Amino acid sequence: LYASAVIMLVFLLGIPWVFDFVARYYEGMKLESEVQNSIMTRYFYYQLINVYVTVGFSGNNLWSQLITILERPQTFIDVVGGKLPDVSLFFCSLLIVKICAAIPLEMIRPWQLSTIHLMGSCMDRRTTTRRDLRTGAFYSWPMLYGWIYPQLMMVLMVMTAYAVISPLLMP
Repeated sequence: LYASAVIMLVFLLGIPWVFDFVARYYEGMKLESEVQNSIMTRYFYYQLINVYVTVGFSGNNLWSQLITILERPQTFIDVVGGKLPDVSLFFCSLLIVKICAAIPLEMIRPWQLSTIHLMGSCMDRRTTTRRDLRTGAFYSWPMLYGWIYPQLMMVLMVMTAYAVISPLLMP
């Protein structure tokens, strides 16, 4: 049941690395805030397109639905209203996996936590200076806003989309 959501989330975890590389080395952005903003925008739109188009509209007949919408734009609401309830189980499992696993792991930042714990246990507490505690492994790691905020925005977007269909998803 949760396997499809987990597989998609694992795939989506590698995408920010690509966007980071493009922003830094192809576009040549120098400021970290510009890089994070670029990653955040692209990652959110990529998640939006990936989740809603490939899963939400059942990617196999996407072309026929798009032609129907282009021929008669008033059918957009009918197409979306007919497809969203069909994939509600997937979106519920996506929310459960993101809320219970992906977002807490991003907030805990286990790699940084384990590095600090390992370095703290290896240091001699009598000879450690304040400078040692502020540099190296103890340096405050930057928060990667371009990686974390799009996941939160995606959860909020799915929750608001399904709030009408299933009000129990709303807190």
